[in-house]
Amino acid sequence: LDKYDRREIKETTPLFRAFGLISGDVDLFKAFNDARGSGTLAYYSFDERAITVRGSKLTRATYATVVHELTHALQDQHFSLSAREKKLVRDTDANMAYHSVLEGEALLVMMAHMLAKNGVSLDEVVKDEAMLAMLGNAAQVDSMIDPSTPRYFVEMLKFPYLEGLKFVATAYRRGGWAAVDRIHANPPRSTREIYDPDEYFARDAAGPARTFNPATPEGAIAAEHLGVFHWRFLVGAENS
Repeated sequence: LDKYDRREIKETTPLFRAFGLISGDVDLFKAFNDARGSGTLAYYSFDERAITVRGSKLTRATYATVVHELTHALQDQHFSLSAREKKLVRDTDANMAYHSVLEGEALLVMMAHMLAKNGVSLDEVVKDEAMLAMLGNAAQVDSMIDPSTPRYFVEMLKFPYLEGLKFVATAYRRGGWAAVDRIHANPPRSTREIYDPDEYFARDAAGPARTFNPATPEGAIAAEHLGVFHWRFLVGAENS
């Protein structure tokens, strides 16, 4: 885990337990590391600004994963991701929303590259919602997560990939890679906007980004912005 992930987990642990998202005996650091590390072929560290590749053979899956992680390296160079992490460390919902942009874009770049190697245009694929959904599932996010991982962590880790891909693909359909680039200047403010891209694109693109960084009231467990993702997890999509 990078340092801001570690800080976020430490600060929000009491809140997660209070809401029943995790049980009292779960080691959060281990659960999150196991969840993210299980089946991972390569990863980019924002702290070290380096890509680590696991294994001794460059398989097709490893090659695709390296393309994905190289995209994260480029995002970090162009959009100063570490600085953004600092600003979002107390806003879990906005953090998840922005990570959805990062993972969705990296997945779309990876797909575009792999499709091109097979003579298929990304433009053809993104027009077909069923095909895009199939490719998103082909990312096999479930297979990368340890089956013993608490359901909350499974859903939290899947969200940026699956919902992020849909969100970024929507932007791509509206204006290609230039439209995707513009998202970084004014990223989605909440997971609600990831679930509903039309809401994001309908608001003023030049509007100031909302931040959530309140002081924790005396005697309170924590002050956090959880948002639609967490409410859907807690009470179901139909009630959130």
